Amino acid sequence: MMSKSEKITVVIIYYGKAKQLEENLKKWNTSDQLEIYLIDNLGDLRNRYNKLPDTITIIAPPYNLGFAGSINLVTSIAKNNNILVANSDVYPLDRTTITYLSKAFKIYPDADIVVPKLLFPSLKEQTGWQIKKGLNFLHLLSFLFFFDTRKSTYPLAGKIYSQPAGAALLFKRSALEKLGGLDATFYPAWFEDVDLYIRSCKKQINIVYYPYSIFIHKLGESIDTIGFKTFTYTFMINFFRLIKKFYPKYSLLLAILLPIAMLIRAAIALIYLPKKAKNVKEAVTTFLKVPIKVWKEIILS
Repeated sequence: MMSKSEKITVVIIYYGKAKQLEENLKKWNTSDQLEIYLIDNLGDLRNRYNKLPDTITIIAPPYNLGFAGSINLVTSIAKNNNILVANSDVYPLDRTTITYLSKAFKIYPDADIVVPKLLFPSLKEQTGWQIKKGLNFLHLLSFLFFFDTRKSTYPLAGKIYSQPAGAALLFKRSALEKLGGLDATFYPAWFEDVDLYIRSCKKQINIVYYPYSIFIHKLGESIDTIGFKTFTYTFMINFFRLIKKFYPKYSLLLAILLPIAMLIRAAIALIYLPKKAKNVKEAVTTFLKVPIKVWKEIILS
């Protein structure tokens, strides 16, 4: 039995793929150690689930709150002081996952945010995706081509973490309150985790790696749900939102280089179709429209 200080509120953010979500939910331990809020940003889950365990509550907002907005909502109503954020394509490896995670802040009392280990369903480590070093200009430049060239290595347990992906993070409520929540302008998702890391560093909020608690992460399901075009526009708009907020001296230069980068990406798409694009026409048209979207929504706003 967990003590009150060890109990966890879980925020699972749903964007689609209800059947896969149903399978993932079965992997969560629904005993009284967890309070689970399932944020239904599409508004279609209540009709699918007639009966859920008492520990799971579906919240269907009147509109899509996005990733950050969903977390901020649950933070305001959660009963527990430990808040675990999880994508709908994330689930515990086994029953020890939550047990170990509940001890994290006792083992590392100076930690404010704990980063559990993520594995693919094949049990391969997500090293190259989950862990990222800090940003410099060359890293920012690579994002124009939808590449992330930052180096990635797993730190030792309990060490200060580099920028963590937002797929699974355990927060002390006090850390979220000190940050003023996540920045919901990174809507509906992407780069809110980078924003979180930068602001955490500025406010001396400690992020530590905790490999004893292991989650499975299927990766990429949100892109499947919203489609290639919407993802591409959203990714680049939120990237420039981040630049304008934290790296304003690079904002105009990167915006000028963006049309060149998109022309190159469109040319490459004629030969190598992006994995999530339906066809060449969709890929090329989308890339060519990206600069217009970014200039209109971010640079000229």
